[in-house]
Parts: sequence; structure tokens; C-alpha cells
Amino acid sequence: MKYCKHVLVIAASCFSHFTLASTPNVIVSVGGNEYLAKRGLFGSKEEVGGELVLAPASDPLLCNYNGTQTASPLSAASILLVPRGDCSFEQKAHAARQLYGVVGVFIYDTLSARYGWDAENERVNFPRAQWDYECANGFGTMKNLALDPPKYNSTELDSVLSQGCTLQATRSPCESNLCVVTSHTKNDTDYPVCCAWDLPMTMGGDDSLNDDMTKDVVAVFLTIRQGKEIVPLATAVGAGGGAVGTITARPRSNFNISFLFIWLMAMFATLFGAWNGAKEYRDFSEKLAEYKAQHGTPTNLSGARDAIFDVSADEIDRDDELTSEPGNEPPFRDETSDSKGGVLGWAKKFGRGNKQDEPLSLRSIPPARKGSKTETEEPQIKSGKQAEGSWALHSIPPDKKRKKKKSAAPDESAIDAATRDVTAQTRAQSSGEDIDGFIPEGESAGKMEAELTQWHIFGFVASASIMLMLLFYFRFYPFIFVVYALGCAGAVSYLIFSPILVKVVPKLGDEVITELNKEVCCRQNGFDVTSQLAGFVWSGIWIWYGLSHYQPLTNWFFWITQDAFGITVSIMFIGALKLYSIKIATWFLVAVFFYDIFFVFITPYFTSNGQSVMLAVVGDSDTPIDDFCFKYPDDGECTGITSLPMILTFPHINDWTGGSAILGLGDILLPGFLVSFTARVDEAKRLLGRHTTIDLQVPAKWYQGYFFPLSVAYGIGLLITFSVLWSTGQGQPALLYLSPTCLITIFIVGRKEIKEMWNDSRTLRLADKLMKKCEKNWARQRMQRLIAKKRKERAGGGNAGQGVPPEQNQIERPSGGRKSNAGRYQPDGNNATGRGRGRDNLGGRGRNPRNPAGREGGGRRPVQRQNAGTRRRHSRGRKAESEGNDGGKAAGSQSDCIEVGKNDICVDNDSNPGNKALRRAAEKSVDTFGVDDFGPEVYKDIKKQLKGKRFLIRDGSQWRQAGKIEIRDAVERAFNEAKGS
Repeated sequence: MKYCKHVLVIAASCFSHFTLASTPNVIVSVGGNEYLAKRGLFGSKEEVGGELVLAPASDPLLCNYNGTQTASPLSAASILLVPRGDCSFEQKAHAARQLYGVVGVFIYDTLSARYGWDAENERVNFPRAQWDYECANGFGTMKNLALDPPKYNSTELDSVLSQGCTLQATRSPCESNLCVVTSHTKNDTDYPVCCAWDLPMTMGGDDSLNDDMTKDVVAVFLTIRQGKEIVPLATAVGAGGGAVGTITARPRSNFNISFLFIWLMAMFATLFGAWNGAKEYRDFSEKLAEYKAQHGTPTNLSGARDAIFDVSADEIDRDDELTSEPGNEPPFRDETSDSKGGVLGWAKKFGRGNKQDEPLSLRSIPPARKGSKTETEEPQIKSGKQAEGSWALHSIPPDKKRKKKKSAAPDESAIDAATRDVTAQTRAQSSGEDIDGFIPEGESAGKMEAELTQWHIFGFVASASIMLMLLFYFRFYPFIFVVYALGCAGAVSYLIFSPILVKVVPKLGDEVITELNKEVCCRQNGFDVTSQLAGFVWSGIWIWYGLSHYQPLTNWFFWITQDAFGITVSIMFIGALKLYSIKIATWFLVAVFFYDIFFVFITPYFTSNGQSVMLAVVGDSDTPIDDFCFKYPDDGECTGITSLPMILTFPHINDWTGGSAILGLGDILLPGFLVSFTARVDEAKRLLGRHTTIDLQVPAKWYQGYFFPLSVAYGIGLLITFSVLWSTGQGQPALLYLSPTCLITIFIVGRKEIKEMWNDSRTLRLADKLMKKCEKNWARQRMQRLIAKKRKERAGGGNAGQGVPPEQNQIERPSGGRKSNAGRYQPDGNNATGRGRGRDNLGGRGRNPRNPAGREGGGRRPVQRQNAGTRRRHSRGRKAESEGNDGGKAAGSQSDCIEVGKNDICVDNDSNPGNKALRRAAEKSVDTFGVDDFGPEVYKDIKKQLKGKRFLIRDGSQWRQAGKIEIRDAVERAFNEAKGS
């Protein structure tokens, strides 16, 4: 569904406007009177005028033309009046143009045109309900009409049904004052009648005719009442002397204030989305600055090295970094030696060469160049002879042809230097030196982002083209509408409802905050569920209205919701889909540039009706069914959305068309990716310039850099699109103007750095690396702080009630012992009182490491814990048992024992069969995380693999459920053992 939504958004890439159906669009002027009429979907759109003439009596309906008749062109420009009926509208216009050369055709409606004749059964075909009449507007009964049989005679019945028809009053009066006979029972004298419709009609084309056949004639439809007034003013063909009529378009300006609102919404969505996409760099820069300020270190640390910071091994190997700053020399390096003699200098510090002029034979030294001093010593090294007064270091392995290790780039060294204080603080946390310092909080949720590549370009454009063609032929808009609405619910809940809850809920009190922070379902708390529920309710109401109403875009709730959804989706996509190179952006915009040209300007040459695929799918157009829906908007065939919902729309203001200006979301997203790229580059430069010494041109002001020029270019590109639309009155593909405007701007503004940003932006990669390294260290610090805090609490709890002074609660390491793989102290020999294999007892539950009774004879004596941090026992009704060396009484009765199963994991007994699953899970995690230290991610991964298994620990003579900290220690021990094996 997510990928489908990407495709749909790109497919909707056009700027246009549409009008309401059954709206008169021309003015007919005859004899000083003006009439609003509707022009056909075929024929010319020019404004014409001429003498009014009637169709010949030999063919009054102009339905007998077959191309063989002799043409009789009229000498003067004329407009022919033809009654409706018997053949298509376009066929009448074609015959009038070919026979008489007229410039216009008035096709006027009649009551007789609504009746047909079944010659085989000699019965009348009566008008269609709702299409031709509506009984709810008036109904009645007439008697003794000369109808059915014979067929309808307009001369006799038109006057009767228009003047002598009496209808019963209803809620809706009969606006036309015309009647039609709806049915008749044979040999019956009663004829039921109802109110006839008399409204402008949409004249569709004829598929059997080519549009070029009527391109020079204007066809206009007149209602029955308009025809009654205009027809008497016309004369017969060739007679002359008829009234002059003109056909002009209804005046309207192509410019509308709604275009400016569309422009503002598009600018807001693009710029805010781009600004929000660079937010991670701004937030991280502030967090890093606050972190360094809290720990008393300067903001930019790469210029000097503090003594408390350790130098990592990889930094020692970097000659470019070590020699670039004073005080960065490697340990034991001879200060008088150059870079080539560094190894020699180290050896002298060890006492291997006590004289500076004495040679030193080292098997690891590579062969010297020809003519150098070292070349004369090479035979001695190979022969194994020792020069007088020299030392031979035979412990150094023989020469091997190894690839010379490339020194780190200066930028990489600067990143390491910038994160050196964070790494040092992580070590301080690990050693317990600092458990109270400031640590930035981690991300509360995973980031939803992806890098755009050339495969995305191909996939998006190809899929969008297929989707556009399918929509053009099959028009499955309701399905697209529902999918899009459900996808928008998540974006709305994240960008609208979540910030509202964060602002409003704290004002309701702590009790409400506590309740909403509780987990409701699927690891979602009350805040998450409330915001998502609000988003889906809003989306559900929007879906219901869109599927149950006619032309929902005319309703203020619907189009405001559509704009809100479109803006939030654009912001989410621009922030989540990221570019890292100008090359991908160029390919993307060039691809959609030709995509728009093809589907707007070229597809009319391939479609049967000459219609643009893009404009037909994105916009809305008049069809004959719209005449019916205009009268019955609640009918099932009329309700529902008839265009793509992935658009921004705003209704026209003071416009008789009643339409809307629209802009496809593709015109926001595709240039928005490039604008977001420039915003991220600017913020990355500010981040690196603030915290590193990398040589960059940092934009100091808000209008400096790339983001501001690209924003201006995008706005100008939209204005150019609007200008072309205003001048032509036709929908325009906005990307036709946005793509070159944005690309030309980025190539001009970034001409000095375009080579660096073409394939891959070095600035963005360095900023990402700086963030990743710091966030990783901060995550370790948070875990180490939590571990230190829990151990401190347990150490204090173990001494509670034993009369031990508070200052003795701190646990000291014994003098003898060794280090485990995890870096935790382990006592040697029989002095070990902890549980498990090589495990110390510092973190033991309910054990006092200073209890002498526990070390005599290896006996274990559980101590009753009374502090508030004591964890509950697994078995119901269990009481702690206290024993003394003098054989004191037990402090309670024992409960039933927990039986250890083969699938259970025993924390202090590795020989249990269930512990094999723990070791296998640890080995899989080592394969996944490599040499990374144990952290929350590793712990979650192992626990996920062991889902459903019990962790047990021996408590005296019984087994109980292990606590969280005991489980964590066991998991960490297993992971470190797997990593060391």
C-alpha cells in the first residue's frame, strides 16, 4: 500500500482547473435579447455571428445527409436552427457545415423529440423518467389525447401539453410549465402526465465521426423555451431577411485569487517539508553543544586534545592527524626522528639502540631504495649476520608483502576528534567515574527515511505511467480514494494531532498524563492511540462524504480536508525520502519533465477522442451523465469521487463556473526532494562547522547557502506555470517549468561545489557519521548509567537491616582475582562466593558480599531484604528464610518448589539443557552485531529469540524466577562468551 501511494502521488502531477456540469458557458444574442446556453463538447470554440436560417423542409432534422447531396453554401455567414431528434448532435452540425457552410448551429429542444415510434407494434415510445420528466415536480391526468396510436404529432400536441396541462402542486413546483405523457394503457382514455425538464444539455460527440469534420462550426444547445422565442425570428434557407444572432463566450478571467492560495499552500508544504527534513541536524547540533557545555568542554574540540581523553588505536595509525597538531605524537616516539625513522626512535626508547649513529637491524623494515643507506645493510639482514655494535630483533616476524594501510582522510580524523569527548565520557560511565552527568535522550521512535536512488526513478515513473493509463480507461477512483485516505490518517496523526495533544494534555493535570502514558495495545500508549484514532476518524468521515455525495469538492469540509491531507503527506514524504547527490535529483526531474510532456501534450494524438490523459485523470470534465446528476445529485450513479484525490484544491472566488484550481502533489514532492537536499546540506555544513574543523563554507545567515535560492526558484517556477495558464486558459504540467527552473538554479549557485555534490555529498555523509558515532556512545552511556544505578541500589539493599553503615555499602574489589571477557571482576579459587561459572557476587540478589558466614565452608545464607527495591517472588505466598550460624529458627514456611524443565534457562547453572538455547541466541547476535559492545539492541535481539522461555535462579534450596537485572547479566555474559570464542 505504501509503494502504491508513492506512485499515485507522482501520477498526480498537473496544474489545472475544472468547472461544474450543466453550467451554461456561452451567451446567445438575438434581437436585442441575451440567452445563456451551453456549447457542445465538439466543434469550434470561436465567437461567431450570422443570419438565422431554418433547416430545409425536405430534411428538417438534418439526419439524411450521407455525403452525396449537393452542397448549397450560403453567401453570408449564417447560423442554422435545427430541432433535436432522430440523430446525434454532431451529425446535425456536420451536415449543416457541409451543405450550407454555416458558421454556427442552434440545436433547440422540443417536446416531440422525447417521443419515439415503434413501427412494428404501432406503439409510442414514451419519455424516460428522470431524464425527461420528474413527477415529484408536478403530476396530473389528461383525457382523450390523439396519441398511442397515432405517433406524437407536435403540431397538435405541443400547444396542449404546454398550455392546457394542469398539474397538481408538489413541494417542488414545475419550473418549465411543460408536461409530457409518461405512459398509456391501450384503449384507455386517461393519459398520466408529469412535469418536463427543460434545462441546458451537454451535447456529446459522435464516435462515428472525426472531430476534424466539425472543427469549423460552433454548436449550441437551446432549451424548449429559448427555441420558442428564437425560431420565429429565423427565415428559410436562401430567403434572407432573418434576424442576426451572435455566439460569445461568457466573460470570465483566467486569473483567480484561488491560484494565489494554491501557491501559498504549495510553498508552505515544500519549504516546511524541506526544513523539517533537515531538523535532525539542527537538533543534534544543539544536543551536542549542550552535552559539551554540561561536561565543561568547548564546542569545537578538534583543535586541541584534553589530557583526560584517551587516544584510540586507529588514531595512532593516522600520521596525518598525529603530526598535524602538537601533543599528538605517538607513545615512545623519538622526537628527533622523522616519519621514516619513527620505528627506530621507538626502539631507542626501549634501550635497544643507545647510540644515535649505530645501525639497527629490523626484519620488518622493507627494502630500501637503491642508493640509500639502508641498502648497504640489507645483505647483513638476509644472511643473518650481526653488525658490530648493533642489535638484531629476531622476535620481529619476517617481511611480508602487505598492502600499505591508507591513512585516514583529514575529514575522518576531524570527525573522530569531534567525538573524542563523547567517547571519553562513555569510558567514564563504564568505569563508574560519572553516573550523574548530562546525557542527551535517544529517539523515542525509529526514523522513517529512505535514500532515493536511480532505481526509485525508474520504478516511480514506470509505475506512475501504468497507473495513469489504467485510471484513464477504467476510472477506479473510489479504490484509489480509500487507499489514499487511510494512508493520510497516519501522517495527520503524526503532524497534527500529536503536537496538539502534547500542548493540550499537560493543562489537564498529572492524572490525565499518567493515564495516557500507560500502554494500551501493541506497545502504544494513550497518546499514540488517541492521536491515531483521531486521524482515522477524520479520514473515515472524509471517505464517507466523498463516496456518498455528488461532486464532493464543492463542499468546504471536503476540500479543506483534502488540502490538509495533501500538505501533511507532502511534508512526510519530503522529510522521509532523501537525496544524497545532485545526479539523482537531475535524473529524477528530467524524467518527470518528459513524463509530463508526454501525458499532457502527446497523448491527445493517441487517444480516440483527442483527450489529454493527464488532464482527463487529474481534472474533471462534463459528460452527458452529469446532466442527470445535476438534477439528481443523490442518485447512486452520481455519488462518489470522479478525480484523483492527490491534489491541492481551492474553489474559484466570484466565478460563474463554480470550479476549483488544482495542483497535483507530484508538483510539490518531486522538486521538494531537491529543495530538501539543499536544506540538509546547509544544516550539515552548520553542524560540521560548529563542532569540527573541517574546511567548509558554512552559511552564516539564513539566506546564505543553497536552501534560500532553491526556495525562490521553486516559487518562481510555480508563478511561471500560473502565468502560462492565465494566458492560455488551458491546464499546464507544472513540472514542465519547475524542473528546469530548479535545476538551473542549483547548477548556478552550486557551481563551485557541484562536482563534490554530483555523485555523493561528502558533507551529508560526514554529518551522518558524526551523528551516528555520538548517538552510539550516548546509548552506551545511558545503558551503563542504568546498570551502575541498579547495582548501587542492590548493594545498598543487600546491607539493609544488617547494621552496616552507609559508607560501607560501596562494594570494593578483593585483592586477588581476574578479569572476565566482559570486563567484570571475578574472584579466584575457592574464594568465589558468586553464583554461576566465573560470575562475581556483586550483583547477586539478596546476598551480602561482606558476610563472613557466607564464605565459611562455602555455605550460603540468604539475607532478608527490607528495602523498597526488593523484587517480588515468583511463587505465591513465599516468605524469605533467614538462618544464622547458631542454627536460628526459620523466619517463615517454604512454598512449593518450581520444577526446572529442559527448556528453562538456569542463570547460575550452565549445564542445564535449556541454556543451550541461550548460547545459540548469543551466537546469532554476535553474527548480527559483530564486535559491538553489549547494549539495549543486543539484549532485545537475544530476548526476542528466547521468547516464551523461563529464566530461573537458585534461591537457597529452591528455584525462583530470575529478576530483570539477573536476566540481563546472564544475557550479557552469554553474549561476551560467544564473542570471545
